[in-house]
Amino acid sequence: MAVKITKLEKQLLRDIALTCHSSDGHGYTMWVGIGYETMPMRQARALITTLKEKGVIWHEPANPRAGFDHACIGPTKDFVTGDNYKPTEKYYNDWPSCPFEDGVHGFKYQNLEWD
Repeated sequence: MAVKITKLEKQLLRDIALTCHSSDGHGYTMWVGIGYETMPMRQARALITTLKEKGVIWHEPANPRAGFDHACIGPTKDFVTGDNYKPTEKYYNDWPSCPFEDGVHGFKYQNLEWD
């Protein structure tokens, strides 16, 4: 069953897919608060909350004691292609491909609907 997302939620998911961390072959991942967001941080935090509530993304809070000064987010396994976050050759497309339609970095979003 597909989950409905807003235009702004889709924008944040696109931001996640197009970060340098997503290009390392381990799935879509983004450090929060270091400039990957294409919206004000206050808005990004609100979108992270709504996407977490919908079950679309996971969120790992910052843990400075462990050496992680920034929070990290990414899609949960039901909303991205790949078996155990393994990249699929089919979705390695030229930059900047659409992570919703064509896939990028070996992955593609799935089970999402928007207007």
